[in-house]
Amino acid sequence: MSFESHAKTLVALRHALDIVRDAECVCGMSSDDREKLFRRDESLIEDEAVSAALVRLGTRIGRVFDDLEGVGCHITDEARKAWSAFLTTPDYDPAILLELFDTYKSLLDSKRVTLEEIEHDTGSSSYSDYSDSKTDSETEEEDDESEEDESE
Repeated sequence: MSFESHAKTLVALRHALDIVRDAECVCGMSSDDREKLFRRDESLIEDEAVSAALVRLGTRIGRVFDDLEGVGCHITDEARKAWSAFLTTPDYDPAILLELFDTYKSLLDSKRVTLEEIEHDTGSSSYSDYSDSKTDSETEEEDDESEEDESE
């Protein structure tokens, strides 16, 4: 009897959580660092966490919501437009995006925890829990005993 593994889904959820954390970090960057981003001077960004997040997001930065949609996050057109505006408008207020990313983090983390519990359940039943309660050796012993009774 085989049991379905959720390992691939867990990897995807963890990756999506990383994307959300990175996007959230980018949304919280200072106005000075944001100006450097718009000038395409990412190497001059002072906040190391923001700089690292930008590196990890890389060329997928414009596709953040596409990547999140692939793991079950409901993405609205409004969210896509907000992300696009954030990436193209220097004075765009990221408050709605920060709220969305917080919601996505909660959703993804909840799914991750549930699947980790299933994947690593130490109290699960084993195949033998569903088999006949007698083992093969017990059955053989009973057969031997009944043969001896018959021969007497």
